[in-house]
Amino acid sequence: MDPHCAVQNLWLCDNALSEAAVNCIGPAIAHNRSITQLSLLNTSLGDKGVKMLTPYIRDNAHLRDINLASNHISEHTAMDLVEMIKTHPTLERVHLYLNEISDRGKQNLQVLSREQDGVTVLASITDESNISAYWSLILKNISQNTANRDKELVADYLTLFQNELTFSRGQTRNLWKKLKLLRVENGIETLLKQIKQEN
Repeated sequence: MDPHCAVQNLWLCDNALSEAAVNCIGPAIAHNRSITQLSLLNTSLGDKGVKMLTPYIRDNAHLRDINLASNHISEHTAMDLVEMIKTHPTLERVHLYLNEISDRGKQNLQVLSREQDGVTVLASITDESNISAYWSLILKNISQNTANRDKELVADYLTLFQNELTFSRGQTRNLWKKLKLLRVENGIETLLKQIKQEN
């Protein structure tokens, strides 16, 4: 990636990024002056990949939105990343939902988000209503492609998704939203039973 390119939104979603790929992309991100939105959703970064990327993200003075959802990121690494964001000059939103973060960890991240002026940390898939359509599309994609994927991995991912919805349902006081989340949870439960029967 040319660090001087004029692209503003860079989406690398659903592409597994190796250590070599991160080492290639990282320096370009650090020096790029045009990209404001970077999506690395579901790129298999893990803790190691995020730790490798963090210095490059820190050095970029133009990023406003970065999506690191669904990357097997641990709670500890997520907290370290958010601590870095506290001093970042331009970042406004960081997506961390669908990662290996406990309910208490999500709450802590939400508290950190509120403490930071102008920075939003999305620790749960329903932290902002405007991403609801996005996670619905993710679930639809999983449902339609179950036959072509490793059943155990799909089941683990759906369980993580279900836990996120349960957490979100417990956080909201909006009855309509609670019912909507419960309906999706029930749909996931049906899909999990179907996968179990196929195995």
